[in-house]
Amino acid sequence: MKIAIVGVGGVGGYIGAKLCSLIGTQKKKYEIIFIAQGEHAQAIKTDGLRVIEDDAEFTVTPTTVCAAEEAKGTFDLILVCDKSHAIEEAVLPLKKNLHADTVLMPLFDGVENLQAISNILDSKIIHGYVDAQSHILAPGVIRKEGNVFTVVFGDPKFIGESLFVNYMFKDAGLQTKLSEEDIYSRNS
Repeated sequence: MKIAIVGVGGVGGYIGAKLCSLIGTQKKKYEIIFIAQGEHAQAIKTDGLRVIEDDAEFTVTPTTVCAAEEAKGTFDLILVCDKSHAIEEAVLPLKKNLHADTVLMPLFDGVENLQAISNILDSKIIHGYVDAQSHILAPGVIRKEGNVFTVVFGDPKFIGESLFVNYMFKDAGLQTKLSEEDIYSRNS
Protein backbone atom coordinates (compact mmCIF):
# COMPACT_ATOMS: atom_id res chain seq x y z
CA MET A 1 0.00 0.00 0.00
CA LYS A 2 1.54 3.24 -1.16
CA ILE A 3 0.27 6.28 0.76
CA ALA A 4 1.10 9.92 0.01
CA ILE A 5 0.54 12.67 2.57
CA VAL A 6 0.31 16.06 0.86
CA GLY A 7 1.09 18.76 3.40
CA VAL A 8 3.13 17.54 6.36
CA GLY A 9 2.14 20.27 8.80
CA GLY A 10 0.35 19.79 12.11
CA VAL A 11 -2.40 17.55 10.73
CA GLY A 12 -0.63 15.79 7.86
CA GLY A 13 2.59 15.42 9.84
CA TYR A 14 0.87 13.78 12.79
CA ILE A 15 -1.20 11.43 10.62
CA GLY A 16 1.85 10.60 8.52
CA ALA A 17 3.97 9.93 11.61
CA LYS A 18 1.37 7.52 12.98
CA LEU A 19 1.08 5.76 9.59
CA CYS A 20 4.88 5.33 9.53
CA SER A 21 4.40 2.90 12.44
CA LEU A 22 2.92 0.45 9.91
CA ILE A 23 6.12 0.27 7.84
CA GLY A 24 7.59 -3.20 8.25
CA THR A 25 5.05 -4.36 10.85
CA GLN A 26 2.20 -5.66 8.72
CA LYS A 27 1.79 -8.50 6.21
CA LYS A 28 0.92 -5.84 3.63
CA LYS A 29 3.90 -3.71 2.63
CA TYR A 30 3.41 -0.02 3.44
CA GLU A 31 5.23 2.87 1.82
CA ILE A 32 4.61 6.30 3.36
CA ILE A 33 5.54 9.24 1.15
CA PHE A 34 5.61 12.76 2.57
CA ILE A 35 4.92 15.38 -0.10
CA ALA A 36 6.63 18.47 1.32
CA GLN A 37 9.10 21.22 0.46
CA GLY A 38 11.38 23.73 2.12
CA GLU A 39 13.10 23.68 5.50
CA HIS A 40 10.56 21.33 7.05
CA ALA A 41 11.05 18.72 4.29
CA GLN A 42 14.84 19.02 4.48
CA ALA A 43 14.80 18.53 8.26
CA ILE A 44 12.62 15.40 7.88
CA LYS A 45 14.97 14.01 5.20
CA THR A 46 17.97 14.59 7.47
CA ASP A 47 16.66 13.66 10.95
CA GLY A 48 13.18 12.16 10.50
CA LEU A 49 9.94 13.71 11.77
CA ARG A 50 9.83 14.24 15.53
CA VAL A 51 6.42 14.33 17.21
CA ILE A 52 6.00 15.82 20.67
CA GLU A 53 2.81 14.99 22.56
CA ASP A 54 1.87 15.99 26.11
CA ASP A 55 3.19 12.75 27.58
CA ALA A 56 5.34 11.19 24.85
CA GLU A 57 7.77 11.92 22.07
CA PHE A 58 8.79 9.83 19.05
CA THR A 59 10.63 10.17 15.75
CA VAL A 60 9.71 8.45 12.49
CA THR A 61 11.33 8.05 9.11
CA PRO A 62 8.97 7.95 6.12
CA THR A 63 9.78 5.88 3.06
CA THR A 64 10.34 9.04 1.00
CA VAL A 65 10.15 12.82 1.34
CA CYS A 66 9.79 14.72 -1.94
CA ALA A 67 8.03 17.53 -3.78
CA ALA A 68 4.88 16.53 -5.69
CA GLU A 69 6.67 16.93 -9.02
CA GLU A 70 9.32 14.40 -7.90
CA ALA A 71 6.87 11.72 -6.68
CA LYS A 72 7.39 8.36 -8.40
CA GLY A 73 4.93 5.56 -9.13
CA THR A 74 1.23 5.39 -8.35
CA PHE A 75 -0.45 5.86 -4.99
CA ASP A 76 -3.24 3.80 -3.47
CA LEU A 77 -4.22 6.55 -1.01
CA ILE A 78 -3.52 10.28 -1.10
CA LEU A 79 -4.27 12.30 2.04
CA VAL A 80 -4.53 16.00 1.20
CA CYS A 81 -3.70 17.99 4.32
CA ASP A 82 -2.36 21.14 2.68
CA LYS A 83 -3.75 24.61 3.33
CA SER A 84 -6.84 25.28 1.26
CA HIS A 85 -5.28 28.20 -0.64
CA ALA A 86 -2.64 25.87 -2.11
CA ILE A 87 -4.89 22.94 -3.11
CA GLU A 88 -4.65 23.19 -6.89
CA GLU A 89 -0.89 23.72 -6.75
CA ALA A 90 -0.55 20.79 -4.35
CA VAL A 91 -2.64 18.16 -6.15
CA LEU A 92 -2.24 18.94 -9.87
CA PRO A 93 1.32 17.48 -10.07
CA LEU A 94 0.00 14.21 -8.58
CA LYS A 95 -2.26 13.51 -11.55
CA LYS A 96 0.54 11.31 -12.92
CA ASN A 97 0.51 9.24 -9.70
CA LEU A 98 -3.11 8.04 -9.91
CA HIS A 99 -4.37 4.62 -10.91
CA ALA A 100 -7.99 3.47 -11.43
CA ASP A 101 -8.53 2.69 -7.72
CA THR A 102 -6.61 5.54 -6.09
CA VAL A 103 -8.51 6.96 -3.12
CA LEU A 104 -8.12 10.66 -2.38
CA MET A 105 -9.00 11.94 1.08
CA PRO A 106 -9.01 15.73 1.55
CA LEU A 107 -8.91 16.53 5.28
CA PHE A 108 -10.03 20.17 5.41
CA ASP A 109 -13.23 22.18 5.30
CA GLY A 110 -14.66 23.89 2.26
CA VAL A 111 -17.01 22.79 -0.51
CA GLU A 112 -15.12 24.89 -3.07
CA ASN A 113 -11.84 23.12 -2.31
CA LEU A 114 -13.38 19.66 -2.53
CA GLN A 115 -15.03 20.59 -5.82
CA ALA A 116 -11.73 21.96 -7.12
CA ILE A 117 -10.01 18.64 -6.37
CA SER A 118 -12.83 16.75 -8.10
CA ASN A 119 -12.34 18.94 -11.17
CA ILE A 120 -8.56 18.35 -11.22
CA LEU A 121 -8.23 14.67 -10.33
CA ASP A 122 -10.41 11.77 -11.39
CA SER A 123 -10.32 9.46 -8.39
CA LYS A 124 -12.45 8.09 -5.58
CA ILE A 125 -12.84 10.92 -3.08
CA ILE A 126 -13.66 10.21 0.55
CA HIS A 127 -14.49 13.44 2.32
CA GLY A 128 -13.17 14.13 5.79
CA TYR A 129 -11.87 16.55 8.36
CA VAL A 130 -9.71 16.44 11.47
CA ASP A 131 -10.50 17.66 14.96
CA ALA A 132 -7.05 18.40 16.36
CA GLN A 133 -4.65 20.78 18.03
CA SER A 134 -1.29 20.28 16.38
CA HIS A 135 1.20 22.46 14.56
CA ILE A 136 4.77 22.67 13.28
CA LEU A 137 6.91 23.62 16.27
CA ALA A 138 10.14 23.83 14.28
CA PRO A 139 11.39 22.37 10.98
CA GLY A 140 11.06 18.59 11.34
CA VAL A 141 9.06 18.82 14.59
CA ILE A 142 5.28 18.51 15.12
CA ARG A 143 3.65 19.44 18.43
CA LYS A 144 0.31 17.76 19.23
CA GLU A 145 -1.51 19.13 22.28
CA GLY A 146 -4.20 17.46 24.35
CA ASN A 147 -6.05 14.19 23.88
CA VAL A 148 -8.07 15.27 20.86
CA PHE A 149 -6.95 14.21 17.41
CA THR A 150 -9.81 12.55 15.60
CA VAL A 151 -10.03 11.91 11.88
CA VAL A 152 -13.69 11.99 10.80
CA PHE A 153 -14.40 10.68 7.31
CA GLY A 154 -16.57 8.53 5.11
CA ASP A 155 -18.59 8.49 1.96
CA PRO A 156 -21.60 6.23 1.33
CA LYS A 157 -20.46 5.77 -2.30
CA PHE A 158 -17.13 4.34 -1.12
CA ILE A 159 -18.02 2.47 2.07
CA GLY A 160 -15.59 -0.40 1.39
CA GLU A 161 -12.70 2.00 0.89
CA SER A 162 -13.79 4.02 3.94
CA LEU A 163 -13.82 0.88 6.10
CA PHE A 164 -10.36 -0.13 4.88
CA VAL A 165 -8.89 3.30 5.68
CA ASN A 166 -10.61 3.22 9.07
CA TYR A 167 -9.02 -0.14 9.98
CA MET A 168 -5.61 1.03 8.75
CA PHE A 169 -5.81 4.27 10.75
CA LYS A 170 -6.81 2.36 13.88
CA ASP A 171 -3.88 -0.07 13.36
CA ALA A 172 -1.62 3.00 13.27
CA GLY A 173 -3.05 4.28 16.58
CA LEU A 174 -5.17 7.11 15.18
CA GLN A 175 -8.55 7.98 16.63
CA THR A 176 -11.22 7.86 13.95
CA LYS A 177 -14.90 8.36 13.51
CA LEU A 178 -16.40 6.76 10.44
CA SER A 179 -19.34 8.89 9.38
CA GLU A 180 -22.39 7.27 7.83
CA GLU A 181 -23.45 10.59 6.33
CA ASP A 182 -21.74 12.30 3.46
CA ILE A 183 -19.09 14.54 5.03
CA TYR A 184 -19.37 16.78 1.98
CA SER A 185 -22.69 18.09 3.29
CA ARG A 186 -20.97 19.03 6.58
CA ASN A 187 -18.56 21.25 4.67
CA SER A 188 -21.22 23.27 2.86
